[in-house]
Amino acid sequence: MEHNFNIERDAEPKNPFGAKLYWKFIVNAGVRYGEILDVDNTGHAELTFAGGVSRHSNGRDVYRGSVLINEKLFGNTEYVIAKDGTLITFYPMVKHRERYKNKLDGLVDYLLFSGKTVSKDRMASFYHQCYLDNNLITAVELIERDFADLAGAMFEDVRQETRGEVMKELEKINTADTIEAVTDYKALVAILENEIKDLKKEQESVLRSGKDFLVTDPGVLVDVDTVTHHGSECTRLTLGNGTRKYMKLSTWDKNDDVTIKAKNLIGKYIRTTCWNPIGSTRWSDMGYFKNIYEVDSVMPS
Repeated sequence: MEHNFNIERDAEPKNPFGAKLYWKFIVNAGVRYGEILDVDNTGHAELTFAGGVSRHSNGRDVYRGSVLINEKLFGNTEYVIAKDGTLITFYPMVKHRERYKNKLDGLVDYLLFSGKTVSKDRMASFYHQCYLDNNLITAVELIERDFADLAGAMFEDVRQETRGEVMKELEKINTADTIEAVTDYKALVAILENEIKDLKKEQESVLRSGKDFLVTDPGVLVDVDTVTHHGSECTRLTLGNGTRKYMKLSTWDKNDDVTIKAKNLIGKYIRTTCWNPIGSTRWSDMGYFKNIYEVDSVMPS
């Protein structure tokens, strides 16, 4: 089944939310697909979908198929249509249980009501690359990373100041979508702060026991599986840069606690720890890890 949509930016000039649907699709096409919709800024955008209904959600039909953007066909796409025939959203299908966290409505409201602008070209390049690096990236993280990149500053104090400014701006806009974006991000920050605390506790404990403590550089976790490594059954982590880390299950993860945590962190920035004998890199050289922690995707540290 084919669906064609024509979206007009100025269809409701007196309604402050009238242009939201247009900009929502501009943002979706740019961030998620790397395409500039309405290249000539005519205020008119066209999208063509083809697919079949895969499920129903909140009174809406969710289709699975493809989208045609700028005469380029993108498969593996889901799109949502309301009962009145309105296109609600579209997105690449991502195999992750937390894929719902990549909500862009907060970013759309930010661009509509904050007075800030982001060019369509930057949306389809820098923002798109951020999305490719992390399919779960949130609206707040995208804005924060954009600010940090433009400022050429990724230092902790500057990053914290930028984060505060973004959060205040979103709270001031005060739409349902910006409120949701801020709430979700505060929850993420709380998780990351606890991860930092747990990492420091582990480090202090290991150093007191007389071992060397190694923390790896951050990277995106892309896969978790079970393999045989040096003759033992191990959980294997594969990072986006090709690095692989291993944990011997019979010794360090008898209850699968670390393995379960790792599987829940697929698609996110992580770092691992390793305990080595004093003055040696024996276990880290063999690719072993002891624990895994989620880290900040905006400024992995």
